[in-house]
Amino acid sequence: MAAGRRAGILHGICRLLVPVRNLLFFVPSLPDETIQSRVARHHVLSGNRVESDTFLDLFDSAPFSLEQIVPPSLMRLADRVNDGSQAALQTLLAGNTLWPLFEPFLDGVLQPLTADVGAMMSRLPRRVVGLYGEAHLCPACVEEDIHAFGMGYWHRAHHVPGVSMCWRHGARLLSSCPQCHRPFQFRQRLLRQPWLACRCGWQVTAAEDDGMAGSPIPLQYARFARDLLNRPLGRVDPFRLRVAYQNRIRELGFK
Repeated sequence: MAAGRRAGILHGICRLLVPVRNLLFFVPSLPDETIQSRVARHHVLSGNRVESDTFLDLFDSAPFSLEQIVPPSLMRLADRVNDGSQAALQTLLAGNTLWPLFEPFLDGVLQPLTADVGAMMSRLPRRVVGLYGEAHLCPACVEEDIHAFGMGYWHRAHHVPGVSMCWRHGARLLSSCPQCHRPFQFRQRLLRQPWLACRCGWQVTAAEDDGMAGSPIPLQYARFARDLLNRPLGRVDPFRLRVAYQNRIRELGFK
């Protein structure tokens, strides 16, 4: 443990002495992957001994929470991934965060896209899935992802606020180990599942299917959330957004 700390301190000193350069390697994103998942997979595949090394590599920063809708250091990662940081940031936002769900309601707030991430966060809700120790995982998706991509990962569609089921399999999403109830997500720590077993020995790939019988509403909502992520509205003029809501309210028979 002491050796790991010394290595982390040494790495940090080197960062202060050597100018920050573009990343030579950052794991490619998988379909619908969260930024937490992508960073954690990078940690696994890079062979870094401690998590602080991965945060230094990607963000040139000490460990911080990645569970926000838009992590505060995402702009720094975009700068390091590509010199054209605006395009890199747009790719990260659209592909690895829940930003597409909130963008229609932020018209006129941020001009241009590369504006201060702190200002972006100040206009976004904070009480979302993942911010308070929850990260949602579908074991069936993990199995399919291993066959398709060689390893499992965490899907954005499972982390939309209010989603409790997998849109594809209709299974209940897990946020903790079914055996010891240890949560998957810890503050300022990288996710360990589905790549590593829980400390009690439970493995995601050995999990039994646990569907949610009863009301079809949770499944319908999960599919609706997934559709919004795949076909985002983009920035919408406030007047058009208001008219769309009013028309739909009348169609549903409400006043």
